[in-house]
Amino acid sequence: MDTNDFGANYYANFKKWMKAVLRWAKIEDKLQLPHIEPNSLVYQQNKEKVSFPYLTEEMLGVLINMQFDPSEKHLEYTRDLFYLASYTGGLTFGDLSQAFHVQSRNVDGHKINFVSVTRTKTRIEAEIPLLDSVYDILKKYDFKFKEISNQHYNKNIQRVCELAGFTDNFTRTRLNIRTKIQEP
Repeated sequence: MDTNDFGANYYANFKKWMKAVLRWAKIEDKLQLPHIEPNSLVYQQNKEKVSFPYLTEEMLGVLINMQFDPSEKHLEYTRDLFYLASYTGGLTFGDLSQAFHVQSRNVDGHKINFVSVTRTKTRIEAEIPLLDSVYDILKKYDFKFKEISNQHYNKNIQRVCELAGFTDNFTRTRLNIRTKIQEP
């Protein structure tokens, strides 16, 4: 793209807001340039399809069984957050910052642990069944996690994957009507 390395979806969102401002200005009769039309082809959006890499169940097993030095507690913490998000239906980064309320139920004679969360983005309450390994992680942190920035989380999880031996150069593919861009 350009030196700022923004994706096409970033520009499409910007164009959407620009079009809304121009439409408002035209309706309010504040648009002084008669040759600018909000419905012009200039303001049409170019959406791109984005695919993201993922880890297999075997790879997640390798991650959870990793041992860390005492000086690398931050990597262990990040790994635990990642594992938790992977096995709870993809809880978002924002969802992980809340305290979790765990309930136990008997289902067909088996004790099943559930966690109740309110999804940050949608404010929808969800009950998610927990694997024993996920329950153990929640218990390890007393059912609440300290805050970590998204930037540190991403940097740390990349480091954890390197330590686990996942040396594949994962790429993200962005498909646009006009171009195909590979990002490392």
